[in-house]
Amino acid sequence: MSIIAIDSFVPDQSAVEVSACLKKAVRAMDQARHCAVLWFKEIVERELYKELGYGSVYQYAAMELEFSKTRTGDFLHLARKLEKLPRLKRAPSL
Repeated sequence: MSIIAIDSFVPDQSAVEVSACLKKAVRAMDQARHCAVLWFKEIVERELYKELGYGSVYQYAAMELEFSKTRTGDFLHLARKLEKLPRLKRAPSL
C-alpha cells in the first residue's frame, strides 16, 4: 500500500484546488482508518495489550490511544467485520 501524502492547509485557493485537496485528504484519512483497524485487530487477536501490561483491550485503548469505550467498541466491531469479509483485509485501492 502506498501512502497518500497530503499538502498542508493553505487558505484562499481556488475552488478546484480546495476540492482536490479535500478529496486527497479524505482518501488519506480513509486509508489511515483502514490501517488503524488492521493494527487494532492485531492487538486484539494476539492479545498484545496483555504484553503491554493491560488487563483488557478497553484498558489499553483508553490509556494508549485515548479512546472512549464507544470508540473502542466501534473499532472492535470493524475488526470483527474484517473476519467475516476477509477481502477487506487488503488495502483499499485509492
